[in-house]
Amino acid sequence: MMAGAGAGLCQVVATNPMEVLMITMQTRSAAGKHGPGLVGTVHSLGLRGLYRGVQAALARDIPFSMVFFGLNTSLKEHLAPRYQGALPIGAVFGIGILAGATAAALSTPLDVVKTRIQSGLCDQHGQPYHTVMNTLGRVVHRKGVRALWSGALPRMLIVGPLFGITLLFYEVQQRLARATHQQHGLAPATVLGAPLKSPSSLSATRRASHPLLLDGDGCSAQ
Repeated sequence: MMAGAGAGLCQVVATNPMEVLMITMQTRSAAGKHGPGLVGTVHSLGLRGLYRGVQAALARDIPFSMVFFGLNTSLKEHLAPRYQGALPIGAVFGIGILAGATAAALSTPLDVVKTRIQSGLCDQHGQPYHTVMNTLGRVVHRKGVRALWSGALPRMLIVGPLFGITLLFYEVQQRLARATHQQHGLAPATVLGAPLKSPSSLSATRRASHPLLLDGDGCSAQ
C-alpha cells in the first residue's frame, strides 16, 4: 500500500497540469464561452494555475492508489493457491477491474472536490472553491452528502476496465518476457499458467545443452 501511495504522489505531479487544462477548457466550452487554445490557456494559467487543486488531487490519488494496488495484490495472493501460483489471464483482468472500480467508488467524493477546485468556478453565491475541507463542507451543506458521490457509477465504469486492461497487458508482457528468458536459459518463468521450473532442473537443462559449462569445481560438467 505504501508503494501505491508513492505511485499516487508521482502521478499527481505529472498529471495535475493536464487535468487542470482539460477541466478549464471543458468548463469554458460547456458555458458557451470562447477562449484561447491549449497554448494560450497554459500561458494564462501559469505554473501556479496549472497546479491549482493539487492538494485535492493528492487527497484523491494517494488513497486511490493505496486501495487499488493493495486490493489487487491481496486478491491475487488469495486466489493464487487455487491455481498453483499462476492465475489465469481472465482472473488477472477481473481482479484489475474490481480493484479499479472499488478504488474509484471510494475516491469519488474527493474527485468531486478536486473538480470543483480545479474548474476555477464559483458557487451560487459567487464564492470560489479553495481548500479540500472547505469545499467538502460547502458541498454537503448546500447539496447534501449524496452530492459527493455524483458521477460515481460512470467513474467506476471508466476506471475499472481502464485499470483492468492496464494490468492485463502488463501481466501478458511480463509472462512473455519471462518465457523468453527461460527459453534462453536466463531465468525460470511461468507462461500463461504453465508451471515454473525449479532452479536445479533449469541448471541441469543448461548443462545438457551447453557441454562446455563448468561445474562448481571448475571442471567440465561432462
